Amino acid sequence: MRASAIALGALGCAAALAAMGCRCVGGEARTRGGIPQGRPCDCSGHPLAGKLDTLAREARVADDGPARDGGRLVVHLEAEPPHLMPLVRSDAWIRRITGHEIFESLVRTDPRTLEVVPELAASWETSPDGLRTVFHLRRDVFFHDGTPLTAHDVEFTFDRLFDPSVTAESLREDLKVVRSLKATADHEVELIVERPYFLLFETLGFVPILPRHVYATGDLNRHPANRAPVGSGPFRFERWDTGERIVLRRHERWWGGRPHLDEIVFRVVRDRTIGYQMARRGDIDLLPRITPDQVEEYLADPTMVARFAPVTLDTPDFAYLGYNTRRAPFTDPRVRRATTMLVDRGAVLCSLERCLSHIVAQPWPDGHPAHDPSIEPLPYDPGAALALLAEAGWVDHDDDGLLDRGGMPFRFTLLVAVQSKTIQQMATIVQQDLAMAGIEMDIALLDWSVFSERCRKHEFDVAAGMWSLRWENDFYGLFATEGAQNYGRWSNPLADRILQDARAVLDPDERNARFRELAREIAREQPYVFTFSPRLVSLVDRRLVGARPSLEWFRLPALGWHAATTPPAPGGTEARP
Repeated sequence: MRASAIALGALGCAAALAAMGCRCVGGEARTRGGIPQGRPCDCSGHPLAGKLDTLAREARVADDGPARDGGRLVVHLEAEPPHLMPLVRSDAWIRRITGHEIFESLVRTDPRTLEVVPELAASWETSPDGLRTVFHLRRDVFFHDGTPLTAHDVEFTFDRLFDPSVTAESLREDLKVVRSLKATADHEVELIVERPYFLLFETLGFVPILPRHVYATGDLNRHPANRAPVGSGPFRFERWDTGERIVLRRHERWWGGRPHLDEIVFRVVRDRTIGYQMARRGDIDLLPRITPDQVEEYLADPTMVARFAPVTLDTPDFAYLGYNTRRAPFTDPRVRRATTMLVDRGAVLCSLERCLSHIVAQPWPDGHPAHDPSIEPLPYDPGAALALLAEAGWVDHDDDGLLDRGGMPFRFTLLVAVQSKTIQQMATIVQQDLAMAGIEMDIALLDWSVFSERCRKHEFDVAAGMWSLRWENDFYGLFATEGAQNYGRWSNPLADRILQDARAVLDPDERNARFRELAREIAREQPYVFTFSPRLVSLVDRRLVGARPSLEWFRLPALGWHAATTPPAPGGTEARP
């Protein structure tokens, strides 16, 4: 696509931003010699977060029950997944729809305590050396087609996981320590690992246990059941109308009891603006994520405030611009560092994020013991960036307004998923900042599935995205040379050694000390531009209860319509109460 530029002056210091509590300063020079030196954003006293917190406390939609049984919940689905098989090249939406809802695992992470708790495994014992664990399975679990779960289904699942023909690279990499998992009785499995792994049990919670009789034949990557999954969870797959909706129904024989809701409809609406308007007229009950623009619109709309309550969650997720370190000019760490210093993250925070996020400079969030407070974001400093680029040989030799080296202009393309409007807007800010420094950046908007495939195949210069994270993360996949999500192919021997060694360190103090060393190496080499960590804002129909947000997303069996309200009846696709 042909990306259009926007005026930084209008964006940077608009009166509207001043009214919101943001302070933007800086010159408005447009010449190469007078690049504006930053527009700091002061978020102190910003009204949005305070108003949201007040409304959330008053609404109490995150409280548990009482809820009446029955009814339908319609959830906005902003990006239609390519399939519904979380073992095969999963993404955030596949996990949200299927993880612990359609499919279950041996264990899961409790969304409140973040502790590992039983799911399909009723109990387990681990040897003193941590290398052998015996899981005792529940005897009251039935798959959605009525077939009982046995240990042979668990063994089959792990056989598929470690089959190299199955595209489960990231999960397989995370469980590389597993030597074997075997059924030792009808309801007992034995897990053997080669060495301790600090995230072993948390990662087991991401392995969906598959019914062997359904998935044993055919190619798991393209299995017909990937669009009509069969699991054992509280909700069973009902139907998928491509481009329209994915429908789940309550599993009558779920071992955990009866979920409150009869039906959950994931309504496919790729345009968030349209999704917001559908919620306003009552066609959607839960908006999992609204943009900062929509937060302002919501707070100014009495109809929406009366219908929906906000729930908020500060996440460890981070947005990023990922360099392809095997493609010129980003093979040079000096170029990556200089380009990072040309990204005005303060302008993004102030104008786009409305101070609902915060700038980050490392993978571990504030408050995590691996977070290194000495690492600060590189400043927006065009002068220092141009000096560093000149040191690397990038100078405007032919006086055409573009930096060049060896006759090649500094020109690249940024990939952005079309579903991410905020990142699209951020890209235009970056584009203009780079243009003033003599760098031409095109923006390619791609559908999520195409964007993901291009990243996996390393077919990009720079890609903009966001990682959805747990509180405790391995990061081997993102930053190790052979990591399955190391799309930019950054390779650093020290990082590889830390990532590999830290996996076996069970002492959290020792492990986090190593992770802080890794964070410093990442900051030095700049394989990413870390931009911001978002505050997740969801809108939930005020008649709902149990809508407690967590890093594990919403727990769907806990959601229900308040006992004092009449729940929506299942049946018509868009009928409302």
